[in-house]
Amino acid sequence: MKVWTRSKASFACGRCANILPPGSPRLQFVFRGKNGPFAKDRCEHCADEPVPADLPIRTMNFHEPLVLTAFDIDGVERPISNLKPMTPIQRIELPVDWRKKAAGE
Repeated sequence: MKVWTRSKASFACGRCANILPPGSPRLQFVFRGKNGPFAKDRCEHCADEPVPADLPIRTMNFHEPLVLTAFDIDGVERPISNLKPMTPIQRIELPVDWRKKAAGE
């Protein structure tokens, strides 16, 4: 089955191996295999037919940044402002022979 779509992510053409950006038109061949369906992609230059004129333009939706909130005792939802996204973890180095160190030797 052949289907013209616009790509959601960057992809490589199966014939010329050019990396194409998201939103570019591609011809997708879908085959049935033993382990389920698989697809082969072609860019608009390597496809054997022109891009259809009614192919919709894919718009990228960008979301607002996520704001973490919590409820306090009164039941009011408030943003958490002092939350650090990545907390560094200290490395703990074990002694060479941890069994003797644990036994007190």
